[in-house]
Amino acid sequence: MGKSKGGARRKGGKADAAKVASKATSTLSKRQEKKSQVRKAAARERKGALLSQLETRREADAAAARGPLLGGVSLGLDDALAEVAAAPARSEKNRPNAANNRGRRVIAAQETERFGAVLKDSRFQADPLGAVLGHLRATLPAPPSAGRRKKGGK
Repeated sequence: MGKSKGGARRKGGKADAAKVASKATSTLSKRQEKKSQVRKAAARERKGALLSQLETRREADAAAARGPLLGGVSLGLDDALAEVAAAPARSEKNRPNAANNRGRRVIAAQETERFGAVLKDSRFQADPLGAVLGHLRATLPAPPSAGRRKKGGK
């Protein structure tokens, strides 16, 4: 019978597919090109944001590895307690519940870690009562003046 149409298609199929693919990319309208560019820019921004979050997490993990509370740096008692107070507060949902055993264990572990940091402080080791007194003086409001109080009340 001769050549079939199917054989002819297979012979030039690869070259034709390449031509069609190159034609398809070159025939994008300006609107489609703009949309494609916007998508690519958004993807680059998302990638950059994810990379910066990853870097921040790595730095936080490295700081946690250096020391449980003080980040590996020997701070004063006031600084250590201020760092604990300035730490981001947990949401109510994630706060350990002291009513159950697991919550009590979590709270005990946190307090043990905090107490360990205080015990390692050089000022506390040198003079424990003086360090606690200094911390209380620095953090508590000043007592009201010891001026005259009025007697009676009219």
